Amino acid sequence: MTLRVPGRLAKLLPPGHWTPVTAVPEPESYALMLAGLGLIGTIALRRSKASQST
Repeated sequence: MTLRVPGRLAKLLPPGHWTPVTAVPEPESYALMLAGLGLIGTIALRRSKASQST
């Protein structure tokens, strides 16, 4: 993803210069990912215990 630099800063840069922009995930994204991994781990643990008891 790139961002065009407008305004006074653009005058300092050569014509057609693009500045790279990196995406930064929101904290909620990390929370959802951790919750999903925890849920998958819980399901795997329950299935493991269920298969060992039968």
